[in-house]
Amino acid sequence: MKRDKDCMRDILLDLEAEDEVDGNGTSFDPFVLEERFRPKWNSKQLSYNMAQLLDAGFVQGKRDQTGGYYIVMISHQGHEFLDAVRDIAIWDQAKSGAKTSGTYALSLIWEVARSLVLAEVKAKLGL
Repeated sequence: MKRDKDCMRDILLDLEAEDEVDGNGTSFDPFVLEERFRPKWNSKQLSYNMAQLLDAGFVQGKRDQTGGYYIVMISHQGHEFLDAVRDIAIWDQAKSGAKTSGTYALSLIWEVARSLVLAEVKAKLGL
């Protein structure tokens, strides 16, 4: 299965909105979340991309015995990523910019998004 950057971003935004993701831990059941994300993502896509978020260090937690995940919290790195890509216009522009380079790596999208945000801040401050 392919990693889907849009799915990863959607999962992080959803986790951030959850009061239970507070450092004490909560369950993340891809089958339950499929109801929320249908028709955009199915449970297999949600599960695989959650595994990718854990592997990348954007989320702290582990896989449980039921096939779901026990999520402790979004890591500092995960929050930094969200802060850079929260705005959908920045996200779309960063993805487009990354694609022009011939690669579509999440780290490159993040770096392009950070550059776009920085340019926006500089423009607003007249720097």
